[in-house]
Amino acid sequence: MATSLVNRAGFGIFINAGAVSDGSAVLGTTPVKVTLPDVTVNGGLLAYVLVRVVNPNAAGVVLATKIVPRGAAAPTFDATFSASGGRHVLGGQFDEFIMNSTTELYIVASAAASSWGVNSQHVH
Repeated sequence: MATSLVNRAGFGIFINAGAVSDGSAVLGTTPVKVTLPDVTVNGGLLAYVLVRVVNPNAAGVVLATKIVPRGAAAPTFDATFSASGGRHVLGGQFDEFIMNSTTELYIVASAAASSWGVNSQHVH
């Protein structure tokens, strides 16, 4: 049984031991969908996904994420601090959150050819 702060906070135990990672060194200013665990994992049960977005870039490069319903059109957003901006992850920082398994995550950078990483795992 896992003993993370997420578990202790009442979000449940990890259902499986296999985390899903996605990342690329070619993220740019056009949002891309992040590969997360399929909704059919765990027998198709509704679950939540623990997501950690890592921005390994220098302080000047911002990453932004946006969550949309599964199967919805790709959102249009950017990594600026404006009305069209997403949830921000500053350079050298990470963001951790829990999202519903019936949603999808998109990510974008403030500069072309930016590095990024996302690690995710189902939580119960």
